[in-house]
Amino acid sequence: SHLRTNKPSYKSDTKIYPTFHVNDYINEFGDQDAIYAFPCVCRHGNHVIGSECAFDIPRESCMIFGTMAEAWASWGYGRWVDREEAIDILAEVREKGAIHSVIHERDDCRLPVAAICNCCWDCCGILKSYNMGAVSPMYNASFSARMKDAAACKSCGICAKFCPTTALRAMNKEIQFNQDLCIGCGQCALQCPRNNIEMVPNERTVYLPLLKKSEA
Repeated sequence: SHLRTNKPSYKSDTKIYPTFHVNDYINEFGDQDAIYAFPCVCRHGNHVIGSECAFDIPRESCMIFGTMAEAWASWGYGRWVDREEAIDILAEVREKGAIHSVIHERDDCRLPVAAICNCCWDCCGILKSYNMGAVSPMYNASFSARMKDAAACKSCGICAKFCPTTALRAMNKEIQFNQDLCIGCGQCALQCPRNNIEMVPNERTVYLPLLKKSEA
């Protein structure tokens, strides 16, 4: 059992962005010795304990920049990539269900971008723990999802499968959407087979309360 409070158990200055916006950060960096791609620590950890990614996302997916990239390179955990390959990696993991978390130096959004984490809710140390009902995280969101036409929704449930925060749920043969839980990752809009979900700019902080056992 968990002590339920109104305070988040995980809080940071990490920002969540849809892929079309994340690509802008990649374009800020040069072609050589600037972008370092490496295996996702969360997915690697799951692999070590015999728990493979439910979304089959490649382990090499996360990226780090600048002086921090040089440190990772000295450890030999990953490889240098140019902008084009970095964008290709983002596109591949996005299609499979990755959520893009932009991390700034010293965990401060006023400082330059230090890394982009690309993980899914089945592997991510934070989002997986949230979906298990173990933590109550807080995220900085830049967009919100919005259904274009409720009548056009066929309640296939694909959006709910990829939603990392239970903002979308397939219940009683219909899709229920809780705007308060949306972190604006864009997975629902990307995966909707009817292109019936759009992303709209909406800067805000999203607090995800601890899930009940029945919800986890």
